[in-house]
Parts: sequence; C-alpha cells; structure tokens
Amino acid sequence: MSSANRFNHISLKRRWLLMGSGKSGLYIGATSSSAFPGSKDYMQAGDPFSRYIKGRKDVDANGFYDIIAHGTANTMIIEQNGVRIEIDHRTAARLFRQDKNYPGKSIRLLSCNTGASNAGFAQNLANKLGVIVEAPTKMVWAYPSGHYIVAAPTKDGKRPDLTKRGKFIKFYPGGKKK
Repeated sequence: MSSANRFNHISLKRRWLLMGSGKSGLYIGATSSSAFPGSKDYMQAGDPFSRYIKGRKDVDANGFYDIIAHGTANTMIIEQNGVRIEIDHRTAARLFRQDKNYPGKSIRLLSCNTGASNAGFAQNLANKLGVIVEAPTKMVWAYPSGHYIVAAPTKDGKRPDLTKRGKFIKFYPGGKKK
C-alpha cells in the first residue's frame, strides 16, 4: 500500500483508525481543526483519527503539549484546505513558535513514526526548539473511545499488529539522555 493511501483506514468491526503519512509540498501556512487546551491539531477538520484521538484521557500528559498530525520518521504532515503538506523539523519549529497558543513547553507528537529514528524528526525538533519531544516509534492507531496504541501495521496495512508494538520515547535537546 502506498503511503498516500495509508490515510484514514477505518474498520467498522474493530473500530480503529490509522494515522499515516501523506503527500509532499511547500509550507504555506496552516489552519488546523479544533483541538482543546493542551494540544494543537494540524489535521483536516473532520478527520476520523483527529476525532478519535481528541477523546484521549491523557491530555497534557506529564505537562507535554500535544501535536496531532500525520508523520514519518523525518517529516510531519500538516493539512490545509484539504491538501497534505510535508514539512521538516525547521518549518515545524517555526510553525509552533508562531502559534500564540503554544506555551513553549515540551511536546508529545501524536504523529506516526516521528520517533522511529534517533536522528530523525523528533530529535531534530527537540534540538531546534530546545525542549523535550516525545514521539512514537511506530504508527499510532486510535479508537472511537479515545484509547490509542502504537504498533506496526499488519502485512495488509489495514490494522495494527499487536505482536509488533511500539512506544513513545523522549528526545532531548542535543541528544542528551536523562
């Protein structure tokens, strides 16, 4: 399955949704769908993953500011006017700093695979912003209840492989581990 087609797989029987990756493009500014205090949503309004993940119980977990977006190991995908725009950590850092609602604190990326590489998106974002960034090592899957998991997809790419679980890991500015 191509990365462009990995978006928004919904299973009516299992009721889960995958947040995957999207198309490349230039950053031209973002208007995001509504989120609630402690988070920012860069997905298209009405995106099922966005709706499901907003039901999570751990908003502002451990003082982290949540960013909801599609992602890869080296980029984050934001959506504007129905167009997916792939951005690097530099553009993401500028975007966050320009957001009057971002309090400048540590970030948790609810964005697939952004923590998959020790030298990838999450580490570079932590370096650029000077804050701790927590990110998933695999894909993020959300349920209508707000519960979510981190796991690789099954071979057909349509559901989480619960035998290949991932996790959120913390990236520190400069790569320092604490």
